[in-house]
Amino acid sequence: MKNSTQHPLHDALHAHVQESGGSVAGPCLVGLADGALRAARRRQRVTRVGVALAAAAVVGSAW
Repeated sequence: MKNSTQHPLHDALHAHVQESGGSVAGPCLVGLADGALRAARRRQRVTRVGVALAAAAVVGSAW
């Protein structure tokens, strides 16, 4: 599994903030990017659990 710092969008935003010369909005933008990445990963986990439960139900009903 990739670390959050290895995500291309995350890296691009961090690079943009560093190039901007430390504007006040920089840390806020980084925080927003981190939060969005965590939310996306949480949605992926929920989707995977849902698919696993549906597959288990299909296998259970077929048996």
